[in-house]
Amino acid sequence: PIQSKPSSPLYTTKKNIHGQLIIRPEGVEGDYNHYRTTALNSTPNRAVSILTTDILKQLKTAGYSKVDTGDLGENIYVDGVDFKFFELGKRYKFSTK
Repeated sequence: PIQSKPSSPLYTTKKNIHGQLIIRPEGVEGDYNHYRTTALNSTPNRAVSILTTDILKQLKTAGYSKVDTGDLGENIYVDGVDFKFFELGKRYKFSTK
């Protein structure tokens, strides 16, 4: 896997880039979420975080000009599909082209 590099030394959410994710009811296999582990007492409930290009652009416009892919700890980055497309509880199949 390729190691992604934070745009700031203060960011600690960068993750390795993988060509494939295995998603289980507990979330992304091998993913560690510090907040859910410490603040929520290791709850088995996990999330899959999706970041889309339109949201990344909104963040940059709102004054977070240095934020980049991976800085928010997202599991999946999607280009070309707006955030509004995604709905909680739905299933999606992702592929690269």
